[in-house]
Amino acid sequence: LSSNSGTPDSDGIFSLNWGTSARVNTYSVYRHSSYITEINGSLILLTSGITSHNHYLSGYSNGTYYFIVVAENTYGETLSNCEAVTVAILKIPPGSFSLSSNAENPDTDGSFNLVWTYSTDANNYSVYRHSSYITEINGSLTLLADEVPGFIFSCSSYSSGTYYFIVVAHNDDGDTLSNCITVIVERPDAPQDEIPGFNLVLIFGVLGVSIALIIKKKHDINYQT
Repeated sequence: LSSNSGTPDSDGIFSLNWGTSARVNTYSVYRHSSYITEINGSLILLTSGITSHNHYLSGYSNGTYYFIVVAENTYGETLSNCEAVTVAILKIPPGSFSLSSNAENPDTDGSFNLVWTYSTDANNYSVYRHSSYITEINGSLTLLADEVPGFIFSCSSYSSGTYYFIVVAHNDDGDTLSNCITVIVERPDAPQDEIPGFNLVLIFGVLGVSIALIIKKKHDINYQT
């Protein structure tokens, strides 16, 4: 018995192959988690009653597996050698990529696009925002979009302030973060900061002047009469 697996096997897909056993009727294939020296109830029967000389296997995860083939006829059984296959699938998270925006510095209308480059092996992307510089993904961030298939995200109606953005690329093997970018929004149409109580002082001032004018006018009328 032999296999066409690599050493180690890198994808969990391989075939077991064996030569012809004289006077054989059928073959059975077994697997176990340790070296096999006999057939007993601890083994996993993968297939039985086959007449071919190979067996295809797929979907194996990281680990070491032991296989044996049993040749059978009406007079008994003969065991092959035990073949060990080690699977070591290399996990490949998305590749590095960069994030930028077309916002002005500062941005004056609160509308801009976030744009990022292609991340190798990425399935999709998520976009996050925060009020301070982002170094990791946690519950304090605001998720703006999830499972984005493309490379652009539009932002609009942002008020004056400083915003921090990051994009995360995803695949089955992990996540990769982009750089964090800063967008400063300064909208000229936003109301300016007012002096506390200024409006109230202004109202009382106008009211005071009006009362003074009324009193003066009455005084002038009385003086003339």
